Amino acid sequence: MPGSLLDRMSHTNAPAAWVGRLQLWLRDWGIRLGLLKTPPPSPPPGAPYPDYVPCPHCGEPEVEVWCYEKTVRCHNCGKTFEHAVPPDCLGGDQSSQK
Repeated sequence: MPGSLLDRMSHTNAPAAWVGRLQLWLRDWGIRLGLLKTPPPSPPPGAPYPDYVPCPHCGEPEVEVWCYEKTVRCHNCGKTFEHAVPPDCLGGDQSSQK
């Protein structure tokens, strides 16, 4: 059959292509029937996220801070310290987060 789907695919890649298409079809079928959950949407680039930094005063390994916060207060010792705002956190401007 000239012009069929199998002719248009490379013959060395045909089994892999069919397996990939079958996997996509099965995943979509499972989502439509409610057997599989859709993956959660990824946050938009620059959205605020929690960051975990060590306390330089008491050594607490995980002090939670939002990425846009410039100062951190340790929940263990209560002391504050500086936090460098990552560049992927909308430049550290909390007002632009809203």
